[in-house]
Amino acid sequence: MLLKRIRKHLVLRHKRRLQAVADHFDRYPQVAFVFQTFNKAGNLDRVLAPFLRARVRNVTLFADGCIDRSAPRAHALLPGPGHLVLLANDTHEIRNYRTALHAAHGQGCPFALLLQDDDLYSDRIFDWLEAALTRMAADPAIALVGGNGGANFVPGRIARADDGLCSVKFETWTEGGESRFRLGAYQEMTLSRLVPTAEASAGEFVATVNRAPQLVSIPWALRLGFFPVELEPYQYDDDYNCLLAWTQGAKVLHVPTACKTGDVGTGGMRLYNAVGVHSRPAHFPRNWNFVFDRFGAAINAGEINRRVSLANA
Repeated sequence: MLLKRIRKHLVLRHKRRLQAVADHFDRYPQVAFVFQTFNKAGNLDRVLAPFLRARVRNVTLFADGCIDRSAPRAHALLPGPGHLVLLANDTHEIRNYRTALHAAHGQGCPFALLLQDDDLYSDRIFDWLEAALTRMAADPAIALVGGNGGANFVPGRIARADDGLCSVKFETWTEGGESRFRLGAYQEMTLSRLVPTAEASAGEFVATVNRAPQLVSIPWALRLGFFPVELEPYQYDDDYNCLLAWTQGAKVLHVPTACKTGDVGTGGMRLYNAVGVHSRPAHFPRNWNFVFDRFGAAINAGEINRRVSLANA
């Protein structure tokens, strides 16, 4: 009987604590803040700090394939009624982000801000977010806003992949005043020249943006089918989502942010999955070919770049 009374007391105390903070987390009700983490329990306090200070209403955090205390630590840090901590069994980013978009839609959120476990932000991340939301409100055709890298494919310089994509060197260089990167004969891209700003004052349309942060229009994402099953478990989903947007009447905006204050080591996805400058898992060629078979002709013919140029004009 004593044990039952103690347990009931603890449960009621926990419920009172949750009720006490329920109204505290009330900001940005239109945005779901989505975090993907792999065995990064030691990072969570710093990664979540600005979002907790800002009292954001909706947070979804995936502790994916973790053997550390990521899930209980996240659960302790996120006490709001709109805060969800999901312990996933190594399902990876694509399935988790797709799940998060549907969950956010169920919470009534028209936007999701996709975040990761190795980035630290100052409180000015919300200046960037508000600027991105303003831009999307002004142009409902914008499906994604990327605050990290942005790039355009070089027409005629992408090809279907074979096993060589798993080991070919990732190269970067400057040519004609442009920064470029290349992955063998399979991919070549020019990088956005925009200088990151804290207030998100610089923006341009580009073919593709990568995470994070990445603000996604949930209606566009669900209508078009972002994060498809065919690309699971991970890789090239950013390219797929962006190219799908451009070919279906939507746009992709690059607004680089300077509000990152640093990182806390290699991201968990790369750290635990043998992704490096010279090494990639065997499913990378399969995923790239899924993207290439759908969009390669439009890229190599310059059609994607024409759409980007028209949007910028």
